[in-house]
Amino acid sequence: MPYIAHRQVKGNIYRYLVESYRQDGKPRQRPLKYLGATPNLPQDAPTAVVLFAGGGGVECGMVAAGIRPVLSVEHDPIKTGLSSALARNNHLNFKPYGGKIISQTVEEIAQAGFPDFPGNLDYLHASPVCSNFSLASQGKEGTEDINAAIATAQAIRYLQPKCFTLENVPAYQDSESLYMIDQTLKEEGYQIVSAVLDAADYGVHSRENASYSRQLGEAHQDYQLSCGK
Repeated sequence: MPYIAHRQVKGNIYRYLVESYRQDGKPRQRPLKYLGATPNLPQDAPTAVVLFAGGGGVECGMVAAGIRPVLSVEHDPIKTGLSSALARNNHLNFKPYGGKIISQTVEEIAQAGFPDFPGNLDYLHASPVCSNFSLASQGKEGTEDINAAIATAQAIRYLQPKCFTLENVPAYQDSESLYMIDQTLKEEGYQIVSAVLDAADYGVHSRENASYSRQLGEAHQDYQLSCGK
């Protein structure tokens, strides 16, 4: 599976998309594409935690917007091989920005009380598994979806982020899962804004993955999180 490798040359860090392979029994890397210089984030950049992180698509956007992803959670007990590979790539991609990966489910971490999570968090994002809400599944919500929503709501209450976003497919907006998260946000004093976004409008060469995005405003009126220019 390809991942981003970093090379430091004369004090500057450059990024390459590479893939691993074995030759004569030895692990090697093959560069696929040069990605340019690594974005330089200031020490006081807003900090973020990502739940259900996958390979780090959201974290890529955060870094581009000047936000530092300090912690990502990725583990799928059903697809452990794929999830482990995604978590590994996530770690390799965002380690230069101080990012750490936790290979446990969000539910397990919530039950443990979110140990080692950062305080005074600027931004929390969640991308719960969407497969049960896809057109193929006809939006059949399962117990695992409810449990993921409960854990997400617990994260909001515990971490008290200044901003929270959630991304999923359009059918998720009518789910019990989202209702539970919405209720938690309202109880915690957040302002809620929702939108249906088409990935093709943002440079992705596909209209099939149009996603439902819910952006949640700050609980503290004197704080504003800027996500780029």
